[in-house]
Amino acid sequence: MANGDKKDRSRATDEEKDQETKIGARLRFFRLAKGLSQTALGDSVGLTFQQVQKYEKGMNRISVSRLLQFSEILDFDIREFFDGIADQKSDNASKAGEISGLISSKTTICLVKDFSKIKDTALKRNIAELVCSIRMDHQ
Repeated sequence: MANGDKKDRSRATDEEKDQETKIGARLRFFRLAKGLSQTALGDSVGLTFQQVQKYEKGMNRISVSRLLQFSEILDFDIREFFDGIADQKSDNASKAGEISGLISSKTTICLVKDFSKIKDTALKRNIAELVCSIRMDHQ
């Protein structure tokens, strides 16, 4: 990251820190879903695993050009980094923490990996409806 892109994290607002943490958690999710280590992802873009780790923890901001590189390597749309982030306020931090915890769950990652390999759209829709039905029955 260029020096001009760096912002002193101690001066970042709580909302900015929350957004960086969410984007980092999504990076981790996509990396694990692709089956890559931090070292392998870092090597593919010329970074150390420590830098990837800092991105994933939200300790360092990720530039747009770096996000583009990650989206190409991990084979997903860059917009997926930002889905829902602008809609949430910092007072939803506990909910964001719950989501981040779920995203880092190995069971969830395995489920998403396997689900993404299903090619039949109708079957995917049926599975999603089944999961929603089960969730509604067990609330």
